[in-house]
Amino acid sequence: MHATIAEGGTRPSIITERAVVHLYARSKYPDTLRDLSRRLDDIARGAALMTGTEVEIAWDDGAHPSLPVRTNESLTRRWIAAQHRRGRDPLPFGVLSETLAASTDFGNVSFRIPGIHPLVQVSGPDVALHTAEFAAAAATPAAVSAAVDSAAGLAATALDYLSDAGLRAAVHEEFAAQGGPVDVERYFD
Repeated sequence: MHATIAEGGTRPSIITERAVVHLYARSKYPDTLRDLSRRLDDIARGAALMTGTEVEIAWDDGAHPSLPVRTNESLTRRWIAAQHRRGRDPLPFGVLSETLAASTDFGNVSFRIPGIHPLVQVSGPDVALHTAEFAAAAATPAAVSAAVDSAAGLAATALDYLSDAGLRAAVHEEFAAQGGPVDVERYFD
């Protein structure tokens, strides 16, 4: 859960006419995200009932919540092989938790079609994401080289998928085993 109070008044001793809270929920699994989203609605309605106030709930101006990324390991293995050909040595499966990946609308895409969201290192292990230090590291020649190698790996993976019927079958079999396509637009209805 993440939250900001966008409007909360100007003095702590005054009851404001209006308050605005922005909430952001994440979950590793779509079903728990849907449950958490419904619970947030219930909490807001309950707080309004408890305080004798009104509540208006708006979900991100009509945008759909972001589902977590569903990774296709068959495609990921091909991307790793492409990185090896470029002289890079990605971390093996399971070294980093899947939950370390950032919130992204690509998660929604990955529940419609098979996909991958590989991460590439552009800074040292002591640099946190979304910091000034990370921004500086991302502007270095080493980071540009990592991005180019990663993009080349994605292109090679796409070519493998298009030219290898066995890989396509494995990708789609894995996707089906993960639950197949999800109607993201109606998932939270």
